[in-house]
Amino acid sequence: MRRVVEVVVAIAGLVTVLGVSGPVKAQVSFTHLTPAVPNQPSFAHGISADGSTVVGQSGYHTPFATNEQPVSWSLAPQILPDLREPDPFGPRGSVFAASADGSVLVGEGLNPFSVQFQGIKWTNGVAAPLPPAPGVPFDGTIGRAVSANGQITVGFSYQDSSGYRAHRWNGTTPTVIAGAPGYSFSEATGVSADGVIVAGFSFANPTAGSYGVGWTSVNGQTTLLQTPAGGAGVWISGIAGDGSTVFGQVNMGSLAEGNEWVAAIWRDGVPTLLPLPSGPYPEAFAMAASFDGSEVVGRLSGGPLGPETAFLWDATHGMRNISDILEAGGVNLAGLNLYEANGISADGHTIAGTARDANGAWSTWVAVVPSPGTIVLVLIVPMFVRTKRPILQISPGP
Repeated sequence: MRRVVEVVVAIAGLVTVLGVSGPVKAQVSFTHLTPAVPNQPSFAHGISADGSTVVGQSGYHTPFATNEQPVSWSLAPQILPDLREPDPFGPRGSVFAASADGSVLVGEGLNPFSVQFQGIKWTNGVAAPLPPAPGVPFDGTIGRAVSANGQITVGFSYQDSSGYRAHRWNGTTPTVIAGAPGYSFSEATGVSADGVIVAGFSFANPTAGSYGVGWTSVNGQTTLLQTPAGGAGVWISGIAGDGSTVFGQVNMGSLAEGNEWVAAIWRDGVPTLLPLPSGPYPEAFAMAASFDGSEVVGRLSGGPLGPETAFLWDATHGMRNISDILEAGGVNLAGLNLYEANGISADGHTIAGTARDANGAWSTWVAVVPSPGTIVLVLIVPMFVRTKRPILQISPGP
């Protein structure tokens, strides 16, 4: 269930931006982020609301070995601390979300007492643990989303087969969110910018192929989201900053027929399936939304052996391949596959994601579409200087 990898934080405000407004096509270039550990892949998880900070991970975590290290990028790669004393192998962890200005990050890292991962909140680079609520057995916690001012974090604690408990932390003080009645496993995956509305989903058993029920929670009161007719279950990815729009995906398949995930949004608890574009993509996963929910980004999927590509959706244009948008604006991707889009700024102009090249190497990317007729690709330029000390899966989707 867990895909935990090395933390990556890219400061988009310090990268190269080449482009012009109006109908003139943008001039662009592209390069990989340089990980703190050379020759490791990079993955994006999201972007701050102001578009300045991309968060994600570099390296892999497998059942057999871990090589992930928490890293941020500004003028040079910098390793974020976990909760242990320094050791020869360095800290381990991952960042999943950032506050509006990128000063507060949330995710997970190794705790001081074991090899278990515990939720971490980094405030200006200083790590603080996100503990489970009183009475909740501890087998790990995860911070998945954070409010605009960084005060409220949401996520969950996990106890293997005994259940997951959705959590909300005010600062680092935890409370349990009830989730959907009758379900043992609940994850909080999104929170509104003001920290009031929490979104998540609940399911019966993560190892039995069960499908979930979506919900929102306000002041401890949980409201279930409708599952579309014919839907076997839902997976909620998050909620827009203004709280108006929940986004995620609906499984329109069945346990017998196999999964068939379709991206969806919920407004006032009512779902809308996002129509797929033409092409070899029977599935789509919605991963992030702008502040008002009018733009949604994610991944189009051709299934287990099919192609994957990042998409941008809005009500006017429908679901579009981001590579097509960029290439129409003059961007030469040179065979780079924009695999998925994982984050979008509050104004909907800056998009972050993960790419894969022809050799199978993973990297992060940022694209900016400021207005119709303008396409600018923001380049994440590698930094080669390394600091000695920091200044500072789960499956994140189906």
